[in-house]
Amino acid sequence: MASILNANNLAVYHIDTNSGDKPYVFTTNSTSDADIKTALLAASSPGGFYSIKNTSGLFTKAGVYDDTSGSESFTEGTLVLLAAATSSTLDISNEINDVARDAGQGGVIQEKDNSFTISTEGLIESITTDTGRTLVDIANAGDYVFVYFMLDIHDAYVGYALIDSISLTGTVDETATYSVTFAGVDSLIKKS
Repeated sequence: MASILNANNLAVYHIDTNSGDKPYVFTTNSTSDADIKTALLAASSPGGFYSIKNTSGLFTKAGVYDDTSGSESFTEGTLVLLAAATSSTLDISNEINDVARDAGQGGVIQEKDNSFTISTEGLIESITTDTGRTLVDIANAGDYVFVYFMLDIHDAYVGYALIDSISLTGTVDETATYSVTFAGVDSLIKKS
């Protein structure tokens, strides 16, 4: 019996909209763009870039919702590969609050927020898909990126992040690589 060891993989995507605006997450079991538009409209959602997840909490697609009155639409977005790496670290943190009870009866622990960071060494920009923007451009502008973190062939997580820090390394006749720390926005979503 053979076994395969697969390292985690990280892909960073450029969002094909004004990525300076914070992306939204919307929950619906609708799968067609028209049905998603109807659900967003019914919820009076603002226009912008959305990750759609089903009621089981699994990511299904991402796209742009235009909330212009009378011509509302949802269009699945094109995520353009910006960079990739096979050496990365995912850290997930849960902020825990210890809430005191009345009359000194002890405390109750409650989860408050969930956040993530991704650190990577050897991140290489894609040369097959020219977005017209580099990781440095995105870091300087403070724009969001879409991250896809694959643990193995069955489990992957997606989310939005900002570049917290970036450094470029390269010598003569070698491929330039980046060391980047991404600060996650909201929680990661498991991919369906």
